[in-house]
Amino acid sequence: MKKQVIAGFAGIGKTTLGKIQSKDVIDMEIRPYKYANYKNEYTLKQWYTMEHILNENYLPNYMRAIKEEIEKGTHKIIFVWLTIEVLENLSKEGIEFIVATWNDKEEGIKEYLEELYTQRGNPSHWRRKVINYLDVINHYAKENEIETILLKKNENMEMKLKQLNWLK
Repeated sequence: MKKQVIAGFAGIGKTTLGKIQSKDVIDMEIRPYKYANYKNEYTLKQWYTMEHILNENYLPNYMRAIKEEIEKGTHKIIFVWLTIEVLENLSKEGIEFIVATWNDKEEGIKEYLEELYTQRGNPSHWRRKVINYLDVINHYAKENEIETILLKKNENMEMKLKQLNWLK
């Protein structure tokens, strides 16, 4: 079975799709690897108001888990965290991937994301940082000629993957 690794930007629907299509889709959340004190039961409010304890070697462990899912896992779609650091390591490890992000050229996209992230309960400092990172990621993907799926307002990954016939 051909597996597709997708590095997905915040809010595209990675977690939601992983829950509703759990047989075919996995969201390889980075926080359990990155933070020694991460627990799934934290609410967003709890997580963003507590001190985070960084795991020093989280990235090699995360890459190892991604490779293991590719080799032994049962999911067709593997969502991974979208940062330049992760993209560089995916490339270094020889893992084929595509980027799924928001179309930063679409008028009003940043206001749309502000509202989306506010509704999700993300704090204002996080929203500002992530929305500003959109331009950085999109520039990096374009500059490095990385295959990219661009989402418009009111689109999500489930819609896009069905259009591509990667999901039923």
